[in-house]
Amino acid sequence: MKRIDRIIFQAIVMGDNLTADDVLRLGNHARFKEKLFMVGDTCRVSVRKLSNSASIFTVVNYYYINSLRFTDRIRHYLGKLRTTAFRNMGISEVIVVIIDDTCL
Repeated sequence: MKRIDRIIFQAIVMGDNLTADDVLRLGNHARFKEKLFMVGDTCRVSVRKLSNSASIFTVVNYYYINSLRFTDRIRHYLGKLRTTAFRNMGISEVIVVIIDDTCL
């Protein structure tokens, strides 16, 4: 079974002394505001600390190509076409958001 991993959302979260839970809360809040193109409903969320005041929140959509339903398989192939078209135009398909918690 071939597993597909696609980064679909990244948030750069800046703020003073933010914990991993704070970054996760702020990142999820920003993620649910966006309309994300997902195949299936499984995703992996990670938080990477860059410094005391900056972290990266990443959402990776993953799925196994052989276990997809018909409609999700069509979404997979449409996603591949969309990605190729975006790359040919020089556009990234990943949604990137900057969250500055010091202003809130």
